[in-house]
Amino acid sequence: MAITGGGAKNIGLVKALEAKFGCPVLVPPEPLLTGALGAALIGKDMYENAVKTGGTLAKKPRQLDEVSFF
Repeated sequence: MAITGGGAKNIGLVKALEAKFGCPVLVPPEPLLTGALGAALIGKDMYENAVKTGGTLAKKPRQLDEVSFF
């Protein structure tokens, strides 16, 4: 199991997850960057695929949806 983002900087959260799931939780050296690195790698793959196939990058309409956590 691994944890990324800001929560990974919280040692109490990491220890609680380890206790809950009974296994070590891996924390990357820079957990705040992992999401950005993943997005960059996906974008790179999409670009290279578009160049290789002579196509264009897919465009999807963007819209902001309301979100509630409660």
